[in-house]
Amino acid sequence: MEYESGVEELSYVINNNSEDLFHASSAMYDAIKIKVAFLIFVTYILLNTDMFAENILSKINNKCYDMSSDKITSSGIIISAMMLSLFYIIVDLLSNCGCI
Repeated sequence: MEYESGVEELSYVINNNSEDLFHASSAMYDAIKIKVAFLIFVTYILLNTDMFAENILSKINNKCYDMSSDKITSSGIIISAMMLSLFYIIVDLLSNCGCI
């Protein structure tokens, strides 16, 4: 029996009362998009570096990064989170189109 994606296989395993942990975990692993997860992880790491904060956040808005205490302010955290969210949306769209 073939499935379109791992999610359908996972629901098939759950609905047919298969209590084999190996089948359930392999179905869940098939549902995960490894390339998308890796790109988002790398982007998260880059957004949390000092170089990003000093060179990009400080240029976006002076109140995003406090140079005197070397800390990202709450508005800088919001901007970084928005950038990560936008990157996720773009990567997900590219993944669904088959470009990645």
